[in-house]
Amino acid sequence: MKLEKLVINEQALEELAKIPMDDAQKSWDFSIELDNARGHVKKWREKQHELVKKYGNPVEGNPDQFTIPTEKVSEFQKEIGKLGEVEVTVKFPKIPINELNGAKISAGTISALRELCILTKK
Repeated sequence: MKLEKLVINEQALEELAKIPMDDAQKSWDFSIELDNARGHVKKWREKQHELVKKYGNPVEGNPDQFTIPTEKVSEFQKEIGKLGEVEVTVKFPKIPINELNGAKISAGTISALRELCILTKK
């Protein structure tokens, strides 16, 4: 899957991680891939930070914050876009939606989990 898809849907993964599952093996498999996904997202954030430093200027009085000048925004966005296109391997187990009966889960989270091909109808 594209790294961008994983980064965009990270919050939904974290929400699913909090929902108890009856199938211990499925929970185990999900936790392994969740750790894998977290590693990819962490590397993406590190690279994003490097790009912000590359294209940005430190904020006066706060050298840990940067602003990207208007004339460099396009180049920055182009590199971030390329980074998002990187293919990563994450193989989440399929989870039938009925296994989440009784769980408090938003439609947005369900949509994100479908986007990641985790939730199935049955």
